[in-house]
Amino acid sequence: MFVDMAPGSAYLKSIYEKDPGVPHYLLFSFRHTGVFGGEASDGTVTVASQLRAAAQHGATRVEGFNETHMSVLEAAAVSERLNGLLAPIR
Repeated sequence: MFVDMAPGSAYLKSIYEKDPGVPHYLLFSFRHTGVFGGEASDGTVTVASQLRAAAQHGATRVEGFNETHMSVLEAAAVSERLNGLLAPIR
């Protein structure tokens, strides 16, 4: 079962109300299984929901990782990328 993030929720509305005023990156996950035809997702959240236009707007860069909803939390490539993005502000 795949889910969209609650598109009408007060939380989502609040984070897209105004420009955050800081550079931001949009990192998302998807799981490519080699089978086409279904809706793209990370196994839990649809890619369409993760990549909604409001989320992409103003992003410095959008990057995807071939990971599941949970494996993205422990993926070495994701950790390396996050550390690289955070290094200049340490």
